[in-house]
Amino acid sequence: MFKKISLERTACYGHCPIYKLDIFADGKVNYFGELFVRIEGFKSWQLSAESIEKLNEVIYKYDYFNIKEQMVTMMSSDSPSCITEIKMDDGRERKIKNDYGCNQWPLKLKAFENRIDKIVNSEQYVNEDE
Repeated sequence: MFKKISLERTACYGHCPIYKLDIFADGKVNYFGELFVRIEGFKSWQLSAESIEKLNEVIYKYDYFNIKEQMVTMMSSDSPSCITEIKMDDGRERKIKNDYGCNQWPLKLKAFENRIDKIVNSEQYVNEDE
């Protein structure tokens, strides 16, 4: 079981959403929207037990603690990054900075990041076009 999941999306040279999510084992979600998001500032909400279980499942499904870096063959300096950090109740911790301007990490890491956003319903605060 996770103790805390953090997901942070960083700036690019365009209009990339900049925000951070902290998700706790009790289901509390803290959101801070900085730029290019629908809602700027701090918001907090509570996840259902079902959503908490889905987050735990996703950590194992995508094998977060065993995702391996790849040899970089592409680099672009104008892309955003997504930083994830997971702390488990068994003491394991891992932090990964996924720079979308290079192919250092397998595509499943980006899918994992997007799945977290979907489960916690962050789009209610992030998507500007709604």
